[in-house]
Amino acid sequence: MKLSYILQNLTYGELKQLGVGGFDNGSVKAENYIEVIGHINLALQNLYTRFPINEKEILLKTDGTKFSYRLHSDFNISANSSTGYLLDTTELPFENDILRIEGVYNEIGISLPINDSNSQDSVFIPSYDTIQIPYATLGQKFAVVYRASHKLIQVPVEVSNLDLDQDVYIPESLLEALLVYVSYRIQKGQGGEAGISLAFATKKHYEALCFELETRNVFNPSGNIVNIKPQLGGWV
Repeated sequence: MKLSYILQNLTYGELKQLGVGGFDNGSVKAENYIEVIGHINLALQNLYTRFPINEKEILLKTDGTKFSYRLHSDFNISANSSTGYLLDTTELPFENDILRIEGVYNEIGISLPINDSNSQDSVFIPSYDTIQIPYATLGQKFAVVYRASHKLIQVPVEVSNLDLDQDVYIPESLLEALLVYVSYRIQKGQGGEAGISLAFATKKHYEALCFELETRNVFNPSGNIVNIKPQLGGWV
């Protein structure tokens, strides 16, 4: 959806009674873009972490010298063909957008156990962007499926030049939750007993909205099947 659509909903909805909402002006004013966009970015990050909005895959090729691999652009093969082990491309580089690792698959597409010390095929995840493969040998390939973060909305130095027509990747089903979270952040920042009390109630509303979406299984987070197939001696 367009950024302008999100701002319009905030202006005539959740931020109607707040100065930064720009209700009297018909839109959020340029002077408030930095504050409001900052809250929108945090709302997106919270929702992207909570729901499987954007899942991606990165391929990893072991080098036979270590068993711990950090998923970071420093190790992109597109940037360093000699020491890189993340099989990205210059057209689609890996961008350090991992929120959490969802699954790891071997070369024939079998899902591997994670953090299971009783399984000899298990891989281990000591941190959100690192995988340990104790049995890794030279040239093995693994597909890592991960929950990816959102594209940050940037406010230019000349705030009036903000591109209001830019797309913000968020499902319509999460729009209300996003608006409510932005409202919560702004209310909390106002401070005072009234502001804190209102923010607390708004956060409860946000949690209730998210719980309803989780209960309705809107995003089908369980039982997803990832089909990863080697093709012509390579990976797609």
